Amino acid sequence: MWIVGADYYGKVDCVPGRYHVRTRFLHVMFFPFVPTTSYLIVEQASGGADTGPEIQKAGTVLTGFLIAEPRPPILGVTAHRIRLSLKSIVFAWFRAILIVVAMACVGTMLECIFDDRGSFRVDKGTIVAWGTGITALSCLLYWLTMSLSKPTCRRREYLEGVLTSAGQPGSPVNTVDARIAPTIPE
Repeated sequence: MWIVGADYYGKVDCVPGRYHVRTRFLHVMFFPFVPTTSYLIVEQASGGADTGPEIQKAGTVLTGFLIAEPRPPILGVTAHRIRLSLKSIVFAWFRAILIVVAMACVGTMLECIFDDRGSFRVDKGTIVAWGTGITALSCLLYWLTMSLSKPTCRRREYLEGVLTSAGQPGSPVNTVDARIAPTIPE
C-alpha cells in the first residue's frame, strides 16, 4: 500500500518565538521527493491555549485513494510564500535519509537477534554493535541538522524584509488567517 501526497518538511532558519521556514514537498510514504514551495511561517506569541504554528504530520488526513493532504495550520498562523529554500530542501532530504538509515539498522539488528535459522554468517554481536553505532551516528547527525538550522545574518535580513513588506514590522503576532494548505473537503 503506497501513500502519496503533500506535506511540510525541512524546518530551517528558525528564530525562536518569531518565525521559521518550511518547504512543501510531494511525498511517497512520507519521504519527501519533489519540493513545490517554501513558506516563511510566523510564530505566535506564547501565552494562551494555542499550541503554536506547527504543521504536524500527525494531523495528516487520508483523502481519496491513499492520498494524504496535510491538515490546515492553526487559525491565526501567518505564512508568507517565499522563493524555494535550498537549505530547507537539502535538510529535508538529509533528515529523511537519516531516519531511513536508522530504521534499517534497527530492523537489521532485530532480525539478527531473533534469527533462529542461523542465516547470518557474521557474529551477531558484530552486527548489533555496527547497527547500534550507525543508528547513534544517524541520531547525532539529525540533532546536528537541528542545531545548524539557524539563519545566517544575510538570510535573516531577507526574512525580516519579507515580514516588513508584509506589514508586520517586528511583531510576530498576526491575526490574519493565511492557510497554506489546501482546504480539505468535509
